[in-house]
Amino acid sequence: MAARLGMDVAAPHMKKGQRPKLKDHLVQWSRNARPRKSGRELLAAVRGIQAGFDRRPDRREGGA
Repeated sequence: MAARLGMDVAAPHMKKGQRPKLKDHLVQWSRNARPRKSGRELLAAVRGIQAGFDRRPDRREGGA
């Protein structure tokens, strides 16, 4: 249902004569659909996310 909604939202913004495809709006749950990452790549991603949280100005210091 969400994929169909995505198609309907995208349709008016496409070039004339083109139609959105349902498969372009479906979530792929297959492990083969995305490449595997090494441990170092995963660690780098986590460190990047953590750095983003550390830079946020609204962080509370001291807990609570």
